[in-house]
Amino acid sequence: MGVSTGQLGAGEVAGLLRRLYQGLASGRLELRNQQGVRWFWLEAGQVRAVESEVEEEKLGQWLVDRGLLEREQLALTLLRQENGELFGDLLLRQGVVEAEQLHEELVERAALILSRLLPAPVSFEFKPGEKGDPRMCVLDVTMGDLLLRAIRRLPDGEILQKLINPKAFVCAQSDVLLREQKVHLSASEAFLLSRVNGRTTTDQLRRLVPFSEEDFVKALAGLITAGLVELSDAPPQAPVRLALTQEEPEVLVDETVAFEPHQAAEHQRVLKLASEIERQHYYRRLGLSPGATQDQIHERYRELARMFHPDRASEPHLRTLRSELARIFNAVKDAYDTLSDPERRARYDQFLRQAEAGHEDFQEEERRRKAQLELARASKKQADLLLKAGDYGGALPLLEQAARFAPEADTLLLLARVELRNPMWGQRALSHLRMAVSLDPQLTPAWLELARFWFKRRQVQRALACVEKVLEYDPKNAEALELRRQMK
Repeated sequence: MGVSTGQLGAGEVAGLLRRLYQGLASGRLELRNQQGVRWFWLEAGQVRAVESEVEEEKLGQWLVDRGLLEREQLALTLLRQENGELFGDLLLRQGVVEAEQLHEELVERAALILSRLLPAPVSFEFKPGEKGDPRMCVLDVTMGDLLLRAIRRLPDGEILQKLINPKAFVCAQSDVLLREQKVHLSASEAFLLSRVNGRTTTDQLRRLVPFSEEDFVKALAGLITAGLVELSDAPPQAPVRLALTQEEPEVLVDETVAFEPHQAAEHQRVLKLASEIERQHYYRRLGLSPGATQDQIHERYRELARMFHPDRASEPHLRTLRSELARIFNAVKDAYDTLSDPERRARYDQFLRQAEAGHEDFQEEERRRKAQLELARASKKQADLLLKAGDYGGALPLLEQAARFAPEADTLLLLARVELRNPMWGQRALSHLRMAVSLDPQLTPAWLELARFWFKRRQVQRALACVEKVLEYDPKNAEALELRRQMK
């Protein structure tokens, strides 16, 4: 998607965000209305950061309005802000808020900003590929969840009513990417979604559910805005069966100290497939033979769309792989779009026969894999030199590249240590540490880093469990024994 600009009418911002999500776009979206300018940074269709020039929407004022910061405290904190230091980093350094609390406040602030943009006409400009400050807190919220939160904040009024045509049929979203989003639904939204069958109109659905008019309008408007359902002038010929993707909130204390073997294996599989799939022919992308039936193609696409949906990056073991999941999803969708159309499929089959593209060049694949391993080793070696020189910012992208091409345990440990220098990157570091000890269960420095991670967050039992892992195979390890003594 190239640079695009334009004007949006009241209520059209949500449609633009859905299109960016469907395109798995990455870049900066600027939205401007009479109040001022807001910026949304996206990665593979997910909003990763939001900033505003509107004074009352800036982080400091937001925290004051939420009762988390006194006005005088805000003024004193700003005086202590060092040149170039992000305000969020300053709050963490001063101990004003914890990292997890700051993240939740940033998500709520983003929802508020979006709720103020939804009802208003705005101008927009999207610049693909433009990245924000890498030190910014990365929002861990899906596009669907953010849109739902924004709708819930809107007062009941014309903007919600305009989304709902009383005579239209309420259908499950036909677009697989939107339909399979990971979302946290309210009880009303989940109940309403469970009653969507494509054969009832809005008015009929309203009479079927035990909601007040206000609750019905808000729940349906949220489902439409998030893209989970859509309205149609006629019932679909073959209504889509809904498989509710309601997400349970992640509870950090319920996580195991290391990833399970199947989670570590899936992490590795996603990395490998993301590096290969765009070179595979369409049938192989879907795991089918050229003789596959249309029913097999449709069923396999639905299965793979769920398996590699970018929103699965909300799962702990895939948290750092959203871009890789998006690459796989796009490649699978390209294959499906061609093979599900009889005319396009016939042309593609002819191309395969002529080019003999169905045969894998094993030697070429081996050469490519060796080149990636060499690049990973060179990146790690260069990162080691930069770390010794204190250049953590320069080392970070090199370690990320090395971990992507050759996710070895010691590389993941180094990457996690760099990430832990930023208080807002704790979840990313945690994912890499857990993957490191999953790959090498006797990597003592990673277990001890995990122990310190949990101890710092007052999760003493989890920290002790990490220390005990070391003492199982190295009972005289002095550092582990000292950490255990401190924790008890």
